[in-house]
Amino acid sequence: MSKNKRGYTLIESIVVIAIVFILGGITIGLSFEGVKDYYISLYNCYYEDKFDNALLNIESLWKSSAIVAIEINSSFDDVYTSEITGDNIVVKFKEISGNEKTKIIHLSNGKLMLKTISSEDGKIKVGNNTIIDNINDFTVIKKGKLIYYCISSENSGVRIRCI
Repeated sequence: MSKNKRGYTLIESIVVIAIVFILGGITIGLSFEGVKDYYISLYNCYYEDKFDNALLNIESLWKSSAIVAIEINSSFDDVYTSEITGDNIVVKFKEISGNEKTKIIHLSNGKLMLKTISSEDGKIKVGNNTIIDNINDFTVIKKGKLIYYCISSENSGVRIRCI
């Protein structure tokens, strides 16, 4: 009697399982790499958008009414502004009520900051807001009547604007 053997040998089964595991490993590795690239791209897009919004917020200062003066690279020695060093832009306002307000854009610890100093009824109020973080350099240059500011970031490169 002859017995017909049907099925696969143990070696054939192990080879097929090994091939499936290798292909699965490659697929999972590529999937993780793709997800990682997606999150890096998402972060870069988010930061680009955040950077553009910061520039729009800065430009809204120049378009505000009641600007009395715009000064650059002022030096400060009072208690409210003693931490400000390096390049800065000082915008002075006079509100309808007669109150004075000063806004100073400066770089502090890798963050572009907006310091607001206002005087109401003899009381001085001081506030600090972060415009954007992860900034490498903030430079202000005056050429004639034009004022240029340059913001440098690792993620978004360099942006130069004119006031």
